[in-house]
Amino acid sequence: MKKYKIKLIKKYTFVLDGENKKDIENQVNTIMQENNILDLPYVRKSLKIKIKELREDRNPENEKSN
Repeated sequence: MKKYKIKLIKKYTFVLDGENKKDIENQVNTIMQENNILDLPYVRKSLKIKIKELREDRNPENEKSN
């Protein structure tokens, strides 16, 4: 049986405005803590999926250690 490594990358794009960097950091922290904000329709999002086949280990000693 073959083994695969799967990597899911979610990318969100939105615009924030604030008076200083601390204000923007507070807004980002709020967004990260409230997961439902990222599901709102005006937030642009994309999903990238990478699938990579793992190579088989040809060294029998490594199999014993697993």
